[in-house]
Amino acid sequence: MNPPGIQICVVGIGEDGLDGLSPATRKIVEAADVLVGGERHHSKVADKGQTRIDWKDGFEAAFDEIEKVSGKRVVVLASGDPMFFGVGTNLVRRFGAEAVEVLPAPGAFSLAAARMGWPLADAD
Repeated sequence: MNPPGIQICVVGIGEDGLDGLSPATRKIVEAADVLVGGERHHSKVADKGQTRIDWKDGFEAAFDEIEKVSGKRVVVLASGDPMFFGVGTNLVRRFGAEAVEVLPAPGAFSLAAARMGWPLADAD
């Protein structure tokens, strides 16, 4: 399913950007050869000459670009939990679960539930 050499790490980040990441996850982002994400996410990471791919032409176009960088360290920056209606789900469909590692952060729904005191197990 996935092209040979494609390994993708999807990192969920919050509004606090890299400051909200664990030291290990921050190192993964900083060591990326290729950063993929929206303009808002790219703005949270210092430009150190990494190749940058954005979503301006949609997921499929960006995924086509990811296929062209086989063998590179690809990090996709996403909001919160990338597997909860996010880009992580689409990456797994395209490249296969074995090619995608997901490091989530709390998503908007989890943060809202925490603030409101709602148990997620009871939320519809």
